[in-house]
Amino acid sequence: MKDYNRKKRKTNYSFLILCLIGVFLGAGIGIAAGYFFPGLFDVDFGELILYLLLLVFCLIIFWLVQNILHELGHLVFGLITGYKFSLFRVGSFVWVKTDGKIKLKRMSLAGTSGQCLLSPPDMTDGKMPYVLCNLGGVLMNLIFSLIAVCLIFVFSNFRYISIALILFALVGIICALCNGVPMRTNMIDNDGMNLLSISRTHSGIRSFWIQLKVNEMSVAGKRIKDMPQEWFKIPARSELVSSINTAIAVLYENRLMDMHRFEEAALFIDELLLSDDINVPGLYSAMLICDSAYCELVADKDNPDIGYLFDSRQLAFMKNMASAPSVLRTQYAVALLYENDMEKAKRLKGKFEKCANTYPSVGEIVSEKELIKIADEIYISKINNSEVTKNA
Repeated sequence: MKDYNRKKRKTNYSFLILCLIGVFLGAGIGIAAGYFFPGLFDVDFGELILYLLLLVFCLIIFWLVQNILHELGHLVFGLITGYKFSLFRVGSFVWVKTDGKIKLKRMSLAGTSGQCLLSPPDMTDGKMPYVLCNLGGVLMNLIFSLIAVCLIFVFSNFRYISIALILFALVGIICALCNGVPMRTNMIDNDGMNLLSISRTHSGIRSFWIQLKVNEMSVAGKRIKDMPQEWFKIPARSELVSSINTAIAVLYENRLMDMHRFEEAALFIDELLLSDDINVPGLYSAMLICDSAYCELVADKDNPDIGYLFDSRQLAFMKNMASAPSVLRTQYAVALLYENDMEKAKRLKGKFEKCANTYPSVGEIVSEKELIKIADEIYISKINNSEVTKNA
């Protein structure tokens, strides 16, 4: 039994940093309201509750707006430095460029509220611009926060507009800090950490370029197995402490899955998830565990043992990523080949087909459909063998 969670985890200060940022946000709101508008909350209990509800509502709206501005920042500064539009996501709504047209699709990604993926410029002597592309979101948050601060003085005689501008500026600064200060959450690295990962290893720029290029071609309908083999040359082991480089190793595993080299994929997953010197972010780790379960199920085994893979953390991830094609494919294979639950398998296949119709990465969908077909063929083969044994 493989324990993918046995790896020693480095102390992660991200949660503490996020808590401190939250404290600063609350303190900033209180100080600003008290300084600019004394007596604002000197009201009865009912009015106080109303003000607090309005405050929470404004914070939610402003956080959403600042997140959209953040992703627009990546887009704007990326375009300025030679990148091209590929994909823009807000929540589960995705605008993607295919066949020269921008179309609306649907997808979600655990640990993120938005996403901007760009087609990278060609590298020259192993180099390309990457700083503004990665920090564009932080810069956009700060720019609009500064604009809001300036407008406070313009609308100083309008109490509620001024309060809204203060809140908007504070939320923008918090958004910039959450993304700009290098941090690693349970799922992904933020922009600051990505920038650090790119800059501090020899393979960083190459790895960043390949990730964007693979996404661009997958959206265009090309499967990962048909992409240039040299893209999937894994960086040196010593450089796999950087998540930007680990992503290439994960893409290599994805390529093995697309080529149906399941035994090799399973062994490589073990190497990635059981090695203490390889840094695999939570999102990649959870996706690899899904692939590991699938590989076990399609291997030539009578009673595959995969139950131990689905601990509470993995189940929570799969619930959050319930519309991801690879998650649905794995859940389908589990229902069909492990639980022998045809009704559940039928529901999951229907959900997959619905997802496939709106998913932006066409190449990925083609690959996942083949993996579902393989699960079907194995199930039919087992049923036929069972009938032969029964009649013998």
